[in-house]
Amino acid sequence: MQPIIIHYTEALVRRTVLRYWFRSTGWFYIVAIALTTWWFIQGLWDGDRSWSVGVSGTVAMVGILFALMLYIVHFRRSISKFRRLEKPEGLLELAADKMSLTADTGLVNLRWDSITEIQRYPEAWLVFLAPGQFVTLPTADLTNDARSFILDKTKTLKIKIR
Repeated sequence: MQPIIIHYTEALVRRTVLRYWFRSTGWFYIVAIALTTWWFIQGLWDGDRSWSVGVSGTVAMVGILFALMLYIVHFRRSISKFRRLEKPEGLLELAADKMSLTADTGLVNLRWDSITEIQRYPEAWLVFLAPGQFVTLPTADLTNDARSFILDKTKTLKIKIR
């Protein structure tokens, strides 16, 4: 298959980090933290100073800080990598045994069996290698043949695709 030049933008990086953050936390986490926070505030408003109100406040604060730190850490790491690129583009090569991504900061060779999951979004695909570790493939530059090739390889290996 012909090599494909893929282009990155800061907006794309921001969106993919937000999508990763939401994938990591999900609706249940957000609703649970919102309810815990509401319970804490309601308890304080009613004048309740019991241990259960203190615990709910602690759980709410720790939950909010965890979600915030998760986003900040991945955002800073991703933006830092993006800003180190002299040209915000990469060269994607798809082969029978691996996928290679070359940019001016280096080369990454990914064997197909090292991929654990692919999450597809309109602007990019997140290719997961391990928890918290993913490669962003902008979809604007992927041809239909490249998309089909990647999906066929991953389906053959029973890799989770969302």
